[in-house]
Amino acid sequence: MVRPGGLLVIDHRNYDHILSTGCAPPGKNIYYKSDLTKDITTSVLTVNNKAHMVTLDYTVQVPGAGQDGSLGLSKFRLSYYPHCLTSFTELLRAAFGGKCQHSILGDFKPYKPGQAYIPCYFIHVLKRTD
Repeated sequence: MVRPGGLLVIDHRNYDHILSTGCAPPGKNIYYKSDLTKDITTSVLTVNNKAHMVTLDYTVQVPGAGQDGSLGLSKFRLSYYPHCLTSFTELLRAAFGGKCQHSILGDFKPYKPGQAYIPCYFIHVLKRTD
C-alpha cells in the first residue's frame, strides 16, 4: 500500500532488448561493479511461442580460489520472468488505479523510447496522487 504522496520505486532488466536480440544489453551493471565477470550466457525459454523465462549463466573469476592461490572460476545461474516495458508499465498503473505520476528511467537516467543508449535496467518511479 502506498499512501497519497508516497513513492514506489521498482526496477526490472531491459527484457525488451534481451528478447529482441537474445543478449543482455552491452552496458555495465548499475547495481554492482565487478571486473571479475568472465562470461555471461543468456537463454530464453519459450512456452507456446511466448517468452516464459530468461536465464543468465555467469562465470566469474574468484581471487585466490585456484589450487595455487591464483584466480579460480565460479559459475552461477539467475532466472527471471521477462517483464517487458509496456506490460510492466500497464501493470503498475493498474495497481495504482491510474492515480499516480509515473516516470521511467533507464539506468537512473532520463529515458525516451528509441533513444540511442540502451539501458540495462528500467527504473519506474510512481507517486500516488490521491
